[in-house]
Amino acid sequence: MTDEPLIRWEWVVRNSPELLTRAGEHLVMTSIAVSVGFAVSLGLAILVRRRRRLRGALFAIGNVAYAIPSLALFALLIPLTGLTLLTAEIALVSYTVLILVRNILADNRRTQRARGRPGRR
Repeated sequence: MTDEPLIRWEWVVRNSPELLTRAGEHLVMTSIAVSVGFAVSLGLAILVRRRRRLRGALFAIGNVAYAIPSLALFALLIPLTGLTLLTAEIALVSYTVLILVRNILADNRRTQRARGRPGRR
């Protein structure tokens, strides 16, 4: 074991402008991904709710997209979109959609049951 501190506070203080800039960028990227992901997921959940046959296909496509490692997805997207914010957002939104669609549909079923109306599966 070394006697090195876990956090070097002098480094943090010295680099705080850069750290704050990067934290702000992270918050913007996260906000965009969650907002767009929620809008897409809500639309897909409504579509699946109305056309139940699409559920299996949507989940199959979503599972395949979710299984692609992020570095591989970036390698596929960079030739198409460049190394841009759009590239990162496509990846982040695609990972968000499957999770949110499943949860929106699950919550919808619970809400329907709580109201005394049977939810569709």
